[in-house]
Amino acid sequence: MRRPVALMLAAAAALAAILLVAAAFDVRRWNEGLAEGDIRFRSAPATDGLWDVDAVLPGDPVGHVLGVSDDVRYRDGVQAFWAAHPRLPSFSHPELEAARAEAQIVLRGAAETERELDRRSEIANLLGALATATAPRQEQQRRVGSLNEAATYFTEAVRLDRTNEDAMFNLESVLRRLQQEPRSFESPGGRLPRDDASLGGLRDAGSGY
Repeated sequence: MRRPVALMLAAAAALAAILLVAAAFDVRRWNEGLAEGDIRFRSAPATDGLWDVDAVLPGDPVGHVLGVSDDVRYRDGVQAFWAAHPRLPSFSHPELEAARAEAQIVLRGAAETERELDRRSEIANLLGALATATAPRQEQQRRVGSLNEAATYFTEAVRLDRTNEDAMFNLESVLRRLQQEPRSFESPGGRLPRDDASLGGLRDAGSGY
């Protein structure tokens, strides 16, 4: 009986060794795959599957242990944001509206699972930039709503990361744009006052928040 047991133990040990080697290989593949994808993104940001990695072990248990799904979602969000070209005017590039809507969906999905505060802050900042980009073509009531939404995202970005200078600048910029909006807007029922109640600090001093 001892010989069969010894053979089974040896086989199990050999299998465990193979799995450990495969796991170590997958760790290396993920580390190198993310790094190489980041490099390719800088030179060819529109490339599909930049951060796709073919794992050796079925089901990619190493990827689950490493938590790379959050890393990939964040990068997919940044890539979608780049494809939305928020600095370009959508009136001369109408196809960007669909790209911006898609970027918002991808970034919101990334925000739901992201655990690192600095990356959550960056995602909120990007969502704020997209909300700002949609504003110019809208009629006033919707434009103010979009700028209001952008201010909310930028405020959240600053709350999550006090060192996020981009979000601080963007928040100041969007609040300034809101101050320049007319204090009322046209509606089917006539001219109505603009509601800024949700934007703390935007009202005149002494009027509350």
